[in-house]
Amino acid sequence: MEINIRGALGTQVFEYVLGLARAKMAGETVSHVNVNVFGGIVQPAKVDWISKIIDVPYPVRIIQSTAKQGVWNDPENFKDIIKSGVLEDVVCKVDTIPTNYDILHVRGKDRIIASTPDYTKLMHVIGRDVKLVGDDNDLIDTVIRKVGFGENISVDEITDWAMLKGCRRIYCAFTNYPLSALLFNPYVEINMLSAENSNGYVNIEDDSYSCVDVFFKEYLKNGRWI
Repeated sequence: MEINIRGALGTQVFEYVLGLARAKMAGETVSHVNVNVFGGIVQPAKVDWISKIIDVPYPVRIIQSTAKQGVWNDPENFKDIIKSGVLEDVVCKVDTIPTNYDILHVRGKDRIIASTPDYTKLMHVIGRDVKLVGDDNDLIDTVIRKVGFGENISVDEITDWAMLKGCRRIYCAFTNYPLSALLFNPYVEINMLSAENSNGYVNIEDDSYSCVDVFFKEYLKNGRWI
């Protein structure tokens, strides 16, 4: 059985573990993993992140296809990931960077789900010691300038991911990037803006929020909506 995955770093991780769960539940042996990059997708979705994050015991290849698991389409997918037990066997290759930081993850380059005022409100909730990571340094700088405090500690996709895996608290709008890090440390507190409190120009489908809700209730120890 081949596992087809598609998306940027966080989505690739969730697609992969869902593929493992489906193979295990079907009694199938995995032969290889395809990272599918055909079509008008953003550059980060054209990278084989899964091999950088996870010790994948199968050949991984990048191919021109759109096939995927569709992990965010149905909350039952997250129930299958959890109840299958595959997470116990997935080995993370990225060492945790332990900090005592409260981190605001800012998402801006691909989809603006939270507005700048949403992020500034979160900055005031977190307080003056807040650290920020994200894919859009211009947006991060704008948020810091508007509130007058905060520090951008972004380095690169893997280092930021490792810091999220080892921080004290995460604040964010809808994003699977920090959620994927918490597959490997479910005790980190994560506070995610609900759909009602996210005022960017991109609206995420209800099923995707329902997937996160399952993840909060059935796997993470400190996940909550704000």
